[in-house]
Amino acid sequence: RLLRQYGYHFPQEIYLNFKDKNQNLNSYLLTDVVGMLNLYEASYHSDEDDILLDDARDITTKYLEESLEIIDGSIFSLVSHALEQPLHWGVPRVESKWFIELYEKIYGACPILIHLAKLDFYMVRAIHLEDLKHASGWWKNTSWDTKLPFAGDLIVENFLWTVGFCYLPNFSRGRNTVTRGAAVITTLDDVYDVFGTVGE
Repeated sequence: RLLRQYGYHFPQEIYLNFKDKNQNLNSYLLTDVVGMLNLYEASYHSDEDDILLDDARDITTKYLEESLEIIDGSIFSLVSHALEQPLHWGVPRVESKWFIELYEKIYGACPILIHLAKLDFYMVRAIHLEDLKHASGWWKNTSWDTKLPFAGDLIVENFLWTVGFCYLPNFSRGRNTVTRGAAVITTLDDVYDVFGTVGE
């Protein structure tokens, strides 16, 4: 999963190592819920022609749905969360907050690791709030909310959209630029909704 997630496209034939002679999953995998969960997550990084990974997704989905009845605790939370929404479909910062909260509940969790994860989360959140403050200030300076009262005041939504794909702290400038562009586009869309003809 990690290799595919970070752009290293290993051949899908590696999935064949998980199958026996009859093309069924090896029996040792059927007792490894975490391994199956990782294979399930990896299958969502497949390309259009990755038939084997699509097959792996079908098999692991069925296995994980069945295993929900016999597992509990943090593994249950991980599996049910993954079945609801695969890891890389979510907003990375929201997913990290979810994992921090889950890891805190695990018996024997490393308190230093939890502290560092929270520290990172709150530092990045402070940078995002500062960026949002700049975007909101720009929006107020345009006075479009008073000049175009029919247009939606969507600066926060536009900012959150940019945080979804541009979340790293060093991309503040990119977040602000894309937020402004999205605000202009949504405002133009509102203008067309109100004043545009059907043909336009």
